[in-house]
Amino acid sequence: MNWDPFVNLCLGFIGWNGLLSLYQLNLDYYIIHRGGIFLWPFKKSVQPTLNIIEPIKKTNYTKDTDKIVEGLFEGQYFLIKSLEVLDFKKGIDWNYQHHSGANTYQLYLHSLETIHHLCNHYEKKKDKKSLKKAYEILQDWAKHDEAHPKENYRSRWSDHATATRALAIIYRVIGK
Repeated sequence: MNWDPFVNLCLGFIGWNGLLSLYQLNLDYYIIHRGGIFLWPFKKSVQPTLNIIEPIKKTNYTKDTDKIVEGLFEGQYFLIKSLEVLDFKKGIDWNYQHHSGANTYQLYLHSLETIHHLCNHYEKKKDKKSLKKAYEILQDWAKHDEAHPKENYRSRWSDHATATRALAIIYRVIGK
Protein backbone atom coordinates (compact mmCIF):
# COMPACT_ATOMS: atom_id res chain seq x y z
CA MET A 1 0.00 0.00 0.00
CA ASN A 2 1.25 3.50 -0.79
CA TRP A 3 1.29 5.41 2.52
CA ASP A 4 1.37 9.13 3.07
CA PRO A 5 5.04 10.33 3.23
CA PHE A 6 4.70 11.24 6.91
CA VAL A 7 3.47 7.74 7.78
CA ASN A 8 6.36 6.28 5.74
CA LEU A 9 8.82 8.44 7.67
CA CYS A 10 7.38 7.31 10.99
CA LEU A 11 7.37 3.65 9.97
CA GLY A 12 11.00 3.94 8.95
CA PHE A 13 12.19 5.57 12.14
CA ILE A 14 9.90 4.43 14.93
CA GLY A 15 8.43 1.17 13.72
CA TRP A 16 5.02 -0.29 14.31
CA ASN A 17 4.88 0.26 18.07
CA GLY A 18 5.59 3.97 17.80
CA LEU A 19 2.75 4.60 15.38
CA LEU A 20 0.33 4.53 18.28
CA SER A 21 1.75 7.97 19.11
CA LEU A 22 0.34 9.36 15.85
CA TYR A 23 -3.11 8.37 17.00
CA GLN A 24 -2.55 9.99 20.38
CA LEU A 25 -1.35 13.23 18.80
CA ASN A 26 -4.49 13.48 16.65
CA LEU A 27 -2.67 14.07 13.36
CA ASP A 28 -4.04 13.56 9.84
CA TYR A 29 -4.53 9.85 10.33
CA TYR A 30 -6.00 7.64 12.95
CA ILE A 31 -3.83 4.61 13.40
CA ILE A 32 -5.28 1.39 14.75
CA HIS A 33 -2.54 -0.80 16.10
CA ARG A 34 -2.61 -4.14 17.87
CA GLY A 35 0.09 -6.73 18.34
CA GLY A 36 2.72 -4.96 16.25
CA ILE A 37 1.45 -6.04 12.83
CA PHE A 38 -1.85 -4.35 12.05
CA LEU A 39 -1.92 -0.85 10.64
CA TRP A 40 -4.92 0.85 9.12
CA PRO A 41 -4.77 4.50 8.16
CA PHE A 42 -7.85 6.43 7.18
CA LYS A 43 -8.58 10.09 6.76
CA LYS A 44 -10.50 11.76 9.54
CA SER A 45 -14.14 12.28 8.75
CA VAL A 46 -14.62 14.93 11.42
CA GLN A 47 -12.86 18.18 12.22
CA PRO A 48 -9.85 17.71 14.48
CA THR A 49 -10.33 18.84 18.04
CA LEU A 50 -7.09 20.81 17.89
CA ASN A 51 -6.67 23.70 15.48
CA ILE A 52 -2.91 23.87 16.01
CA ILE A 53 -0.87 20.72 16.33
CA GLU A 54 1.90 21.13 18.85
CA PRO A 55 4.42 18.36 19.39
CA ILE A 56 4.69 16.88 22.85
CA LYS A 57 8.02 18.05 24.20
CA LYS A 58 10.12 15.86 26.41
CA THR A 59 12.48 18.72 27.23
CA ASN A 60 12.30 22.49 27.25
CA TYR A 61 14.89 25.14 26.48
CA THR A 62 16.92 25.83 29.63
CA LYS A 63 20.13 27.63 30.51
CA ASP A 64 21.95 24.35 29.76
CA THR A 65 20.55 23.83 26.25
CA ASP A 66 23.14 25.98 24.46
CA LYS A 67 25.98 24.11 26.16
CA ILE A 68 24.40 20.71 25.37
CA VAL A 69 23.94 21.63 21.70
CA GLU A 70 27.44 23.07 21.43
CA GLY A 71 28.75 19.78 22.83
CA LEU A 72 26.74 17.78 20.28
CA PHE A 73 28.42 19.66 17.44
CA GLU A 74 31.77 18.73 18.99
CA GLY A 75 30.87 15.04 19.34
CA GLN A 76 29.95 15.21 23.04
CA TYR A 77 26.56 13.50 23.41
CA PHE A 78 24.45 14.47 26.40
CA LEU A 79 21.62 12.02 27.00
CA ILE A 80 20.13 12.86 30.41
CA LYS A 81 21.50 14.56 33.53
CA SER A 82 22.15 11.37 35.48
CA LEU A 83 24.36 9.85 32.75
CA GLU A 84 27.87 10.72 31.63
CA VAL A 85 28.34 12.68 28.41
CA LEU A 86 29.49 10.32 25.64
CA ASP A 87 32.42 11.07 23.38
CA PHE A 88 31.40 10.34 19.79
CA LYS A 89 33.82 12.59 17.92
CA LYS A 90 34.38 9.80 15.37
CA GLY A 91 30.67 9.17 14.90
CA ILE A 92 27.89 7.71 17.01
CA ASP A 93 28.58 4.21 18.30
CA TRP A 94 25.06 2.79 18.45
CA ASN A 95 26.46 -0.33 20.15
CA TYR A 96 28.14 1.66 22.94
CA GLN A 97 28.43 -0.33 26.17
CA HIS A 98 29.07 1.76 29.27
CA HIS A 99 31.04 0.04 32.04
CA SER A 100 28.11 0.51 34.44
CA GLY A 101 24.51 0.62 33.34
CA ALA A 102 25.07 -0.47 29.75
CA ASN A 103 21.34 -1.11 29.23
CA THR A 104 20.44 2.36 30.52
CA TYR A 105 22.90 4.03 28.16
CA GLN A 106 21.61 1.94 25.25
CA LEU A 107 18.02 2.87 26.08
CA TYR A 108 18.67 6.61 26.12
CA LEU A 109 21.00 6.50 23.14
CA HIS A 110 18.38 4.73 20.98
CA SER A 111 15.65 7.03 22.32
CA LEU A 112 17.37 9.81 20.33
CA GLU A 113 17.33 12.06 23.39
CA THR A 114 19.72 14.51 21.71
CA ILE A 115 17.11 15.47 19.11
CA HIS A 116 14.90 17.00 21.79
CA HIS A 117 17.69 19.37 22.81
CA LEU A 118 18.50 20.28 19.21
CA CYS A 119 14.86 21.10 18.51
CA ASN A 120 14.57 23.15 21.73
CA HIS A 121 17.63 25.09 20.59
CA TYR A 122 16.18 25.69 17.14
CA GLU A 123 12.87 26.93 18.58
CA LYS A 124 14.63 29.45 20.79
CA LYS A 125 17.52 30.54 18.56
CA LYS A 126 16.18 29.80 15.04
CA ASP A 127 19.54 28.16 14.28
CA LYS A 128 18.92 25.86 11.31
CA LYS A 129 22.16 24.01 12.00
CA SER A 130 20.41 22.43 14.98
CA LEU A 131 17.63 21.04 12.78
CA LYS A 132 20.20 19.78 10.28
CA LYS A 133 22.12 18.04 13.07
CA ALA A 134 18.88 16.45 14.35
CA TYR A 135 18.18 15.15 10.84
CA GLU A 136 21.73 13.79 10.54
CA ILE A 137 21.31 11.90 13.80
CA LEU A 138 17.98 10.47 12.59
CA GLN A 139 19.58 9.38 9.33
CA ASP A 140 22.56 7.82 11.09
CA TRP A 141 20.27 5.89 13.44
CA ALA A 142 18.10 4.67 10.53
CA LYS A 143 21.14 3.53 8.53
CA HIS A 144 22.50 1.66 11.54
CA ASP A 145 19.09 0.09 12.24
CA GLU A 146 18.79 -1.11 8.66
CA ALA A 147 22.38 -2.39 8.42
CA HIS A 148 22.36 -4.13 11.82
CA PRO A 149 18.77 -5.20 12.54
CA LYS A 150 19.65 -7.69 15.29
CA GLU A 151 22.23 -5.69 17.25
CA ASN A 152 20.84 -4.30 20.50
CA TYR A 153 17.33 -5.08 19.29
CA ARG A 154 15.85 -5.04 22.81
CA SER A 155 17.33 -1.64 23.61
CA ARG A 156 16.47 -0.16 20.26
CA TRP A 157 12.87 -1.38 20.08
CA SER A 158 11.82 -1.36 23.74
CA ASP A 159 8.55 0.45 24.40
CA HIS A 160 10.36 3.27 26.22
CA ALA A 161 12.97 3.85 23.49
CA THR A 162 10.39 3.63 20.72
CA ALA A 163 7.95 6.04 22.38
CA THR A 164 10.66 8.60 23.16
CA ARG A 165 12.09 8.26 19.65
CA ALA A 166 8.59 8.83 18.25
CA LEU A 167 8.29 12.06 20.21
CA ALA A 168 11.73 13.18 19.00
CA ILE A 169 10.87 12.49 15.38
CA ILE A 170 7.49 14.15 15.55
CA TYR A 171 9.05 17.16 17.30
CA ARG A 172 11.67 17.37 14.51
CA VAL A 173 9.10 16.94 11.72
CA ILE A 174 6.22 19.14 12.90
CA GLY A 175 7.94 21.32 15.48
CA LYS A 176 8.13 25.03 14.83
